[in-house]
Amino acid sequence: MTHKQIYLCGGISHQTLGQSQDWREEVAALLDGIHEQPSGASVTLLTYSPLRGETFFRDIKPDEKFSPTLKDNASLISTPNGVLGRDLNDVANASLVLANFLPSPDKVSIGSVFEIGYARAKGIPVVMVIQESGNIHDHIFLTNSANYIVRSLEDAVAVSKFLLLPQMAPAPKLKAGGLDHHGRVILSEPDERGRYQARPF
Repeated sequence: MTHKQIYLCGGISHQTLGQSQDWREEVAALLDGIHEQPSGASVTLLTYSPLRGETFFRDIKPDEKFSPTLKDNASLISTPNGVLGRDLNDVANASLVLANFLPSPDKVSIGSVFEIGYARAKGIPVVMVIQESGNIHDHIFLTNSANYIVRSLEDAVAVSKFLLLPQMAPAPKLKAGGLDHHGRVILSEPDERGRYQARPF
C-alpha cells in the first residue's frame, strides 16, 4: 500500500478558529482514506493540518481571532521553534501542498508564504485556491510558485485526486477556466477537442 500526504497550507493568525479549521476538516473528509486502484493496489491519502496538537485553541472563543500572544500557555509543540519544525517537516514529507487563501484575508499569512516557497524549492507540487483578483496574497512570487491555481476547494480536491490517484481519478471537470489575470493558463473545463489546459509541473 502506498501512502501519500497532503499538507493543508493556509492562514491561522488573525483568523477565527472556524476560519482556520472548517475548510481543513472539509478537505480532510474528502481526501483522507484508502483509495482502491484499478490495478488492485491501494493508495492511502492523509491530510496534515498545522492545527493538530494545538491545544491552546480550546480556550479561544468561536468569534475570537487567533493572536500569537495566546500561545503563552501552549504546549512545547506550539512554541515558535516547535511550530516551524513541525510544519516544515510536514511540507518536506508531503506529496502535495494544498494552499487555501479563501476567503481573502485581511493580513498576509507569512507562514503560508514561507511554506509554499519551501515546497517549491523541494519540488513538491502546490495546488493553490485563490480568487482571480483582489486577494492580498496575489503576488507574482507566490502565484507563480503554484503548479495549479483554482478558484474553489472543490476544484482543489479534484486536482489533488487527479495528481495523487493517477489510476483512478478522472481528469477533473472544473468550474474555473480560461486565463487568470497574469495571463497564465489555469485548469479549465475541456476544450472542443476534449483537452484540459493547465500549467504543468
